[in-house]
Amino acid sequence: MLMGCMTHAQTVKWLVAPEYASITHYSEDVFKCIDKNGKLQLLDWNGQSLLPKDLAERADAVTEYSDGYAVVLQGNKILGFFPEAKPHNFKSVSGDYYATKYSFFSEGYIAVAQGSVDGKQGYMDSNGNLVLKCEYVEALPVRHGWAAVTENGKDAKTLPRRYKRSDDWSAKGMPALVSGESFVWVTSFNADGYALAKVKGGKYIVFDTKFTAKKNNVNGNKDENKKQLVNAYDYSYKPEGSDKPVPPPVNCTPTRNGDYSTYEKGGKRGFQTSNGSVVPAQFDEAQDFYANRAIVSMGGNYGIIELLSGEFVSHWSSERERVYELANEAESILFELTTPASVESGKIKLELDKGDGYYAECNGLTCNFTVADQVINRKNHKCELKARATYCENGYPNLVLWEETRDINISYINIDMSNPVVTSEYADENDNQTVKAAVTNNSDVAVTVSAKLTVDGKTVPFKGELSPKQSKTITVTVKVNEDKHVQATISAGVDGHNCGSKSGYVSLKKI
Repeated sequence: MLMGCMTHAQTVKWLVAPEYASITHYSEDVFKCIDKNGKLQLLDWNGQSLLPKDLAERADAVTEYSDGYAVVLQGNKILGFFPEAKPHNFKSVSGDYYATKYSFFSEGYIAVAQGSVDGKQGYMDSNGNLVLKCEYVEALPVRHGWAAVTENGKDAKTLPRRYKRSDDWSAKGMPALVSGESFVWVTSFNADGYALAKVKGGKYIVFDTKFTAKKNNVNGNKDENKKQLVNAYDYSYKPEGSDKPVPPPVNCTPTRNGDYSTYEKGGKRGFQTSNGSVVPAQFDEAQDFYANRAIVSMGGNYGIIELLSGEFVSHWSSERERVYELANEAESILFELTTPASVESGKIKLELDKGDGYYAECNGLTCNFTVADQVINRKNHKCELKARATYCENGYPNLVLWEETRDINISYINIDMSNPVVTSEYADENDNQTVKAAVTNNSDVAVTVSAKLTVDGKTVPFKGELSPKQSKTITVTVKVNEDKHVQATISAGVDGHNCGSKSGYVSLKKI
């Protein structure tokens, strides 16, 4: 009868092989990976690449999401955009366009420079279409339906944002500057419809969307006052009374699997629940599970494992092994492992350490074994067995999915027998004389002994359970017709194993 022992109800497999220099959670649905050459790879939650193959060889950076979009870069050159809502909808950018210091989307548009990071600037939409030609020294983030640009390095003009993507911004013309002033720089408009400009002579002017000056010489003429007037994130005019600028967007971290935590054993890390080990310790580094995925490192490289349903169940035929000392035989133990349906059983390698500290591979998922010889030779009465199941897949490092340690008691079966002897010197008045011999269980466990005593061709059998140190005397009564010496033999066995015999001559004497 096999005894089962359920160890845990979930397992893992590689989602992404450990081949990256780093992996981080980029968002709820995206992993950001950097390979050993510093190249960027963006993977979805199923481990599939988001970038077209030709761009995956060139990309080395990605911005955070802003206004629902992220920008993929090669150095400062823009390779394309992808939306947070549908990361697979990547839009490649054709042409020689570069990110400016405002390398983020704002209200559907991003400021770009043409030819180099120092080139003239304009605006691009999320489909990679240039909506305002790169003709300006600086293009500020679009805010509250307005954009602001600086011309010729000194004069600033503003233009309204066009809400329809089909609009040709450059064809709409530019509103006039604030009358009589030459701007050095200008901010984007704030939510109240005001922008700030520094003009020649050092003055600061606040003006509205009709380009009417509302305030002149704001907060004095010192440039350091600019930080008190402008939101650092988007360079819009800071409303009066506001306390902090709008912070940049922060990536979302997926929801943590609360039932799982990491643990350390032997300098390696694994995962466990309150019910026991889920993944044996084997990783150099292991981060928490998020949405059933966890970033781990092995051999200095980072990969991703995925949590799967299913359980490993071990089956052991016995928790005790008997060693029959005289016959130098050991009773075998049958071990079987049932694997989860979520992993391919053909890729599972089952190994067993029989107490000698070395793992040997089993034949499939079944082992019929005895404990190691050196354990028996040392007369150990207890042995620690170790079993483990490793998932082996081409191109991926092996994952230890399950392991178990079990103590096996070892009983050394030793049956002692006394020499056969007569119970009296002469036969009785009926010419009967009795020969006896005893079997003694010198084992540390109760055993069922099969024994027999044979005298002068007559055999008396015995079969019964003997407790440790218990003896049983077997007698044979023989008819004595004349004085003679005859051979008497007692033999015993347990569970079909020979436990020895003793023979000798006894003297039968007639009265």
